[in-house]
Amino acid sequence: MVHRTRKRHVDSELQRRFEEIALGGYRAGLLPEPSFEYPVQLPIVPITGVQLRDPPRLVALMARIIEAARARRC
Repeated sequence: MVHRTRKRHVDSELQRRFEEIALGGYRAGLLPEPSFEYPVQLPIVPITGVQLRDPPRLVALMARIIEAARARRC
């Protein structure tokens, strides 16, 4: 669930753009509903401005990471 009134740990244009891309992926049915500012139990995957310039590729990367995490749980 997305919390619109949450306190941001990071408040930058890159963070807001990443959130827009993740929400777009969710709305398109490509990603599960995002939870922002939530601890992730995976090795850290750095997302930079370079990745944000190609939203379809970034969404595909996020989908692969999520699928790999699900596969490890089974």
